Amino acid sequence: LENRNALVFTGVYFRKAATSGLNVEHGGRVEFYLKMGPIASDNAVCKASFEDVILEYNVADQWVEFGNYPAWKFRSDSFQFVSEDIPVEGWTNSTRFRFRQPSFDPLRDHWAIDDVRIFSRYRPDWDESEEYRKRRENQNSIV
Repeated sequence: LENRNALVFTGVYFRKAATSGLNVEHGGRVEFYLKMGPIASDNAVCKASFEDVILEYNVADQWVEFGNYPAWKFRSDSFQFVSEDIPVEGWTNSTRFRFRQPSFDPLRDHWAIDDVRIFSRYRPDWDESEEYRKRRENQNSIV
């Protein structure tokens, strides 16, 4: 799967990766790049994917699926960008996220994720403090 910095899944072991708890209590989104092994010759190093990958969030020890990525759609020679809004039910101050492939053929079904970013929104009534505004004004006047 070429990109040496990506998290690559192959072989017979569990196919999952999870985050620690993250504060997304005001919503947010998950963005990443996904690549699944393309259809290739039997001699290819990267074997074709046939099983889906899913994205889940965890609240109160319950994993809930909110993204499903079919192998046929993500088989490619290059990574494809994916962006998912976090469902309202997943908005907590300690939400975990997990990528996994529940079933797979260990001799193929190669896949990888890269540049995973989880964004959290500010609370709706967020406002700058008076002290912050004064410091920013002072910095702007120096320039």
